[in-house]
Amino acid sequence: MSTLNKFVASIQTTGLMTSNRYMVNFAVPPIMQSSTVYTGDLETVLMQCDTVSLPGVSISTQPSRTYGEIREMPWERLFDNVNFTFYVDNNMNAKSLFDTWINSIQNPITRKFNYYQEYITPITITVLDKEDKARYIVNLFECYPKAVSPIQMDYSSKDVMKLQVSMNYRYWTTNTITESNANGLVVNGNELLTSNGTQPGIGPYDDKPQFPNFDVETTRLYPKF
Repeated sequence: MSTLNKFVASIQTTGLMTSNRYMVNFAVPPIMQSSTVYTGDLETVLMQCDTVSLPGVSISTQPSRTYGEIREMPWERLFDNVNFTFYVDNNMNAKSLFDTWINSIQNPITRKFNYYQEYITPITITVLDKEDKARYIVNLFECYPKAVSPIQMDYSSKDVMKLQVSMNYRYWTTNTITESNANGLVVNGNELLTSNGTQPGIGPYDDKPQFPNFDVETTRLYPKF
């Protein structure tokens, strides 16, 4: 069989992923869980996530020479921020959420910072196939908004209002789902659930992902310091 035929057969067998099928899921950080702090609709904000970038990683190197040519030796892992874009509805849910979150990091009046553990939360990005089955899951740990972009208002514009947010995090892990069965993951509204109703994931220092009845390939990316 020719290389072209093999290529066509592989595409017909496995298919190709598209970049427009995904879910974003997170809970508000501990400091915002009081009903007096944040009263918005988080579920609506998550559904209105227009764009998201899967995280990348790079390695810092420095020149090293023992004998002969210089080698670039790795010494540090670097993570870029993950960028989100949210639609802003008539209730300003997305703007309200991230305004409150930013103000929970540092009080805008007293300028005092809150404790780190109070304003961080994990974020899950789930990549879906055309049948809405989870194929790739990214777990971001210790996340908080580093930048909330300004929104340009314009009398001559009829565009839908959008809010861009850049999220900082400590590190990330991935779960690649290589096999699914009747007891596997299902999409239920805006949540990713297992058949027993629990949300899958991996703890920040666990060795194995918490995916019952699944063959999951886990890539460990160690924390940045």
